[in-house]
Amino acid sequence: ICLIAAEENYLRGKFGTEFANYCNTTPRWIPEIGKLKSAIKGMGFDWKKVLFKDYTTIFNTFFALIAIKAYENWSNNPDNKDILIDYALIILAMLVIITVIKFFKKKDSLTAKNL
Repeated sequence: ICLIAAEENYLRGKFGTEFANYCNTTPRWIPEIGKLKSAIKGMGFDWKKVLFKDYTTIFNTFFALIAIKAYENWSNNPDNKDILIDYALIILAMLVIITVIKFFKKKDSLTAKNL
């Protein structure tokens, strides 16, 4: 609540009556689902940008899921080392991929303007 109040105060100072008019027509807490279609009209979604801009979230999600699955398999059958090696190879491949992406981002090859 404090953060919202601070942001609203900043926006009120920056945009004045335009922001006040916006506040009068826009609910603060509960969005109007019926207006969603008109709000997103003309917007596009680019999977390439998601993969290369938000790759750490994707990586962390897959890493957590694979780690959970590996632990589940190991706890059910601790003698089967082959399955753990398979999971380790998957995680290693993911680490290589994320390292390559970071390398190209540092070289400025993978930026929003290049995608």
